[in-house]
Amino acid sequence: MSVFNEPTAITAEQAISVLPDGDDIHTFRNLGAGMMLGADWRRDGIIEVLTKAEQIQLTGATARGMGHGMVIDDDGLLFIETDEAKLAALESEIMEVA
Repeated sequence: MSVFNEPTAITAEQAISVLPDGDDIHTFRNLGAGMMLGADWRRDGIIEVLTKAEQIQLTGATARGMGHGMVIDDDGLLFIETDEAKLAALESEIMEVA
């Protein structure tokens, strides 16, 4: 769960640093009415999307509890899988600077 009470933006570099290991990164979109659409993206595709994103934010408890700790608005909200240990370390780093 994010330790921040407000939406927290991170840089593309920070976002890339918290991706899980492996060639495929899981994502999902909340389609409303209790429906979600999930898909695996190739790592290089996600990195490209992250570097072009206007804003990347840390997610709240629900998405993070599902292992998707960041979100971008890519023609709708795209929740992106993260490595929880890496994400927790990044949050600690951000809090030290704040």
